[in-house]
Amino acid sequence: MRKRLNGMMRHCHVHEILGIDKPEEIWEAGRRLLHATSVVLHAAYKHGQDVQRPVPEIMATALLRKSFERNFLPTLGELQLTLRFIALGATAKSALR
Repeated sequence: MRKRLNGMMRHCHVHEILGIDKPEEIWEAGRRLLHATSVVLHAAYKHGQDVQRPVPEIMATALLRKSFERNFLPTLGELQLTLRFIALGATAKSALR
């Protein structure tokens, strides 16, 4: 998962926005610069494959909707208003909207 996130952050130039040399540094020295979370906190698998679901499908599935409402939404209210939100993927972007 971390390797995939590093690739997405590199593609979006997140490390440059944060003023560090490479995305891999975020996980150690730059960790104070990042609050990483997921729309659905726990990974969802189907037939052994990670399932990426669009937000309308998450909202239509009771278990996933509960995870979204209990785990994702409350974290947003705990963050400083001056922070930047960087959605890594279409599901995250849709959820922030």
